[in-house]
Amino acid sequence: MQSVNYIGAKLKQPNTIHGRAHQNVRSNTRHYEQLQKLLDAYQTRLASVEFRSNVLRRQKKHNYQLEYDRIRGVLSQSTIPHTTRQMLIKREQELRQLGAKAVNKIPD
Repeated sequence: MQSVNYIGAKLKQPNTIHGRAHQNVRSNTRHYEQLQKLLDAYQTRLASVEFRSNVLRRQKKHNYQLEYDRIRGVLSQSTIPHTTRQMLIKREQELRQLGAKAVNKIPD
């Protein structure tokens, strides 16, 4: 008889510990909700920073491509002075090194 009570007590002990954990979570719901909001805010911030970085990178790429196209258009005219032509050719080479192409694309 005594061993049955001992086994029963052993079986109840993990259930009470498990029950206490759930009771602790239930009693501290506000803390866990605030913690979840903090984690969500952090993930949102990371996504926002990544989105902004991508937008700025694409904008910079687009601006370089537009400048390259403009320079190619100006160089096609024969009425520009020699010194200006040399500066434009130098800038065109710099933009080409950055990846500008005559096909309106700069690789990532």
